[in-house]
Amino acid sequence: MDLGALTRSLLRADPEIRDIVLFGSMAYAPELAHDVDVLITTRRKKDIEVYWDATADFPRDVDVLVREPGERVSDSIAASVCAWRAVLHGNGETFREASETMAVPTFEDVRAIFRNGDSMLALAQHETNAATADHGYRTAFGILFDVARNAAQAFLNTDNSRWGELRRALPRPLDQEFHALINTLHVQYSYDGHYPKDRADEEYQRWRVRVAKFVDDLEEGARAGVEEPGVDAAEPQP
Repeated sequence: MDLGALTRSLLRADPEIRDIVLFGSMAYAPELAHDVDVLITTRRKKDIEVYWDATADFPRDVDVLVREPGERVSDSIAASVCAWRAVLHGNGETFREASETMAVPTFEDVRAIFRNGDSMLALAQHETNAATADHGYRTAFGILFDVARNAAQAFLNTDNSRWGELRRALPRPLDQEFHALINTLHVQYSYDGHYPKDRADEEYQRWRVRVAKFVDDLEEGARAGVEEPGVDAAEPQP
């Protein structure tokens, strides 16, 4: 899909647009995405039909969310934008404002992220193109890491998602387990793509169970009133 053409069409429809941010599956797994999600920041919002008309002729469905500077978006949208995004136009102020207003995740929010990983796994399992399937598996492992990272944020009661700082703030042995999740899920499996390809489905389920236990342990610690140093809020790292 020509995202440049999409951007130009939106800018023609609303010349006051300041930011266009791509988020959702098109941002983290374009080969597997079925639709396109964009968040627009404009000086003055026009009728939503203006944006629908601007995207009507594109080969995939385009879901458009429009906001004005300073206008809050839902926590779920903010979390999605902060986790996976690409700035198609502007200076990224939409991302910065979303990260500043995003609430600290709850453990309920954290467990809901598992569904994203499971959905990505299912897409990868049924993909006939090997390269596209590989991208799907890597993304699924990356989402498992996102579950762990958000759980650490919930435990520490912080909206800072910088995993290095989160690890240093966690108590032992949770910091050691988070270190293992970073190295395996985030670096080795998702970023480098060095996961066991002959048993990827089994490996995903194995790590899913391990991440779920990590979440349970953090929630139990939070309920027990474990006092640990917080983490200063900062812009989430990509």
